[in-house]
Amino acid sequence: MNVETAPPEEGASESQNLTAEDVRLLNTFGNQLAIAIENARLFQETRRHLKQVRTLHAASQVLNSELEWDAALERVASQFLDTLNVDHCALYEWQAAADSLTGLASKDAATSASAAPAPPLPVHAPFAAQVLRANETVSLTRTDTAAPDAGQAYLQTRGWRAALLIPLHSKGKTIGLVELGQREREQPFAPDEIELGQLLALQAAIAIENAGLYRDARRRLHETETLYRYTHALGGTLDMETLGARALEAAARLTDFDFGEVLLVRDGDSALTPLAFHGAPPRVEGKQVIPKGMGLCGWVAEHGRAARVDDVTRDPRYVALSDHIMSEICLPLRVGARTIGVLNLEAKAPHAFDARSEQVLTVLGQQLASAIETARLYAQTKRDAEFKALLLRELSHRVKNNLAAITGLLYMALDEPVETRGQILGETLGRVQSMATAHALLARSSDGLVDLLEVGAQTLQDTVQQLAPPGAQVQMETSGDHVLIAMRQLTTLALVLNELATNVLRHGWEGQNAVPLRIHFDVTRWGTQAVITLKDNGKGLAPDFDLASCAGVGLSLVQSLVEKDLHGSFTLQRQEQWTQAQVKFQVMEQSP
Repeated sequence: MNVETAPPEEGASESQNLTAEDVRLLNTFGNQLAIAIENARLFQETRRHLKQVRTLHAASQVLNSELEWDAALERVASQFLDTLNVDHCALYEWQAAADSLTGLASKDAATSASAAPAPPLPVHAPFAAQVLRANETVSLTRTDTAAPDAGQAYLQTRGWRAALLIPLHSKGKTIGLVELGQREREQPFAPDEIELGQLLALQAAIAIENAGLYRDARRRLHETETLYRYTHALGGTLDMETLGARALEAAARLTDFDFGEVLLVRDGDSALTPLAFHGAPPRVEGKQVIPKGMGLCGWVAEHGRAARVDDVTRDPRYVALSDHIMSEICLPLRVGARTIGVLNLEAKAPHAFDARSEQVLTVLGQQLASAIETARLYAQTKRDAEFKALLLRELSHRVKNNLAAITGLLYMALDEPVETRGQILGETLGRVQSMATAHALLARSSDGLVDLLEVGAQTLQDTVQQLAPPGAQVQMETSGDHVLIAMRQLTTLALVLNELATNVLRHGWEGQNAVPLRIHFDVTRWGTQAVITLKDNGKGLAPDFDLASCAGVGLSLVQSLVEKDLHGSFTLQRQEQWTQAQVKFQVMEQSP
């Protein structure tokens, strides 16, 4: 406070100076004035703080009244627009590990539209790094010549005169930033505006984090409910195609994708064959079956590990079957240590699948693999039960026929002279033994089919042991194709081989047993026809031998069995030093 005395007026005697009393009075007045000014300043500051508190309290009520993610983001953006009177607000989430900014929402005061996705923000710009890493607020204006070139370029790109970037800080870490923009403002943001924006950003960070926690909780609840419903649905069917379709429906509820498929590993070549599709298949004609190891699906099936690709154009394993697919996730369907197929999802958007999606889909894949394996086991058990029931019926029918045949052979023995009945009974025992051999081999088979080479070798061995004279030298040889014979033809062939071997052992020697008798059994297959050849180096056939007129009981039985039961042909002839019997018939591989 300054006090001056005026010069004396014209005609005055002299000027009057301030007295000591005047100075004391002025000091007192000055002190009171200073107190009044300070009180006014404090009152103004208090009113400003009170206004901030009221504003923040109202903002807090608004921000924390909504937990739905999109609605919460829109309220946060709107609150910044209204409180700081700016033209634009955008919210960004920062992934520190990946050093990337994800736009959450943006809102402009010039439009009443709902919040839209935030435009890209250069995360590596110096001013952005200052906000995110140093947790500092950055104010930029066009009039600030000291601002970095990146900041000026940023303002020009946005079309703003001023911008304010405030970090979103929560629980000791920076989770993102708020971007505020002004189109016409020439002056930088005032300190009280920056302070209010920072306080509001603290409230916004809490609201965004709460909305994120609520969103994640709802997502986990939705995932759990979806997996539970799918698990319950699995128990309602054992049809594998239905299981695959239901798995893809569940996957569509858990994540967003444009095309999904379930592929199963094929036995033999390990190629992947389609089981179920969801969405429009991007695969071209003829590519439904994926060869072993081909593409991302083939790699997953071969290595038994999941693969999540954010950009398929950068992954050398991806085989481009569509120009529209950008991201893919493929998970193995494993039963124990064995991979039985893959669950493959593809999306047109990049980065469509995150780590959480992979975790949930892995659980879904485990459930699907278990259900498919259960369905396979059920189908196999059902087939086995049906086959065994069929086998039992056929076995009962064959045993009945065999008993009737044995009865007929015994009656034939009764018609022979008494002195030959022993021989006839011995031959009958050989026939019964051949039937027993056939049934023993059949009992060891899991599919009702028996190798004809094995039948021949076993039948020849049993016949030689029973009928060869003491000290006789017999050499048996087998060769040829492995032809599988069904039960309907098995017993007949065993009887035929027994009769042919019996004929060789009865009539093959020249009258002495010192010369080795060689018996060679061969099986050849021509398409659906089989040819059995049994030849020996015995004394051979008489020059005038004719099968039609000279056949005894054994050869007549062979001819009857071949023609009537096997619907084939039988020949017996001499070829050089060999006597050769040959049977041709059509092979019935499956039991009826």
